[in-house]
Amino acid sequence: KPWVQPAGHLAMDQHYKLLRADKEIARLNVEILRLITYMVDEERFLVYHEGQLQVEGKGKVQQVDHAHFNGMHMECLTKLSKEVGFMASLSLGVCISKECMVPEAAPSDSKDMVIQEASRCMSGVPLLQDEEDNGVDEDTDIDVEAIADAFETIVHITHDHPAPMPAL
Repeated sequence: KPWVQPAGHLAMDQHYKLLRADKEIARLNVEILRLITYMVDEERFLVYHEGQLQVEGKGKVQQVDHAHFNGMHMECLTKLSKEVGFMASLSLGVCISKECMVPEAAPSDSKDMVIQEASRCMSGVPLLQDEEDNGVDEDTDIDVEAIADAFETIVHITHDHPAPMPAL
């Protein structure tokens, strides 16, 4: 039987992978949108709490500042978007999780300004934004204390403790 032979087996594997490729591409296009949305939200969250720590005068600001790594990911996604056949959008999605939400700094701040600040912090890699969603969801209820507690927990967990000196 032809499918038992190594060449036939490889041909069938390749055939089924090609049949599945369209679904996989569609799934990855959605995942890219989710990743970009998550990175922008996380960057906004870190920038906000860096400012809070700086105002409070805590020395953990530098540690949080060094935790930014989204620029590298955006650079890779930008390079990938220039490949032939790339069909995903590098636009920003809408975050539905309240985990990384931060309060608005001022009513005059717009979503575009926040996105520009986040993209500036992410090594200057530009982000595209969907033109249909220019407003910020006004109905979002933000638990600032829960966010601050979560942030403090993250900083505490990631805080580098010096290793104890061995006794001589």
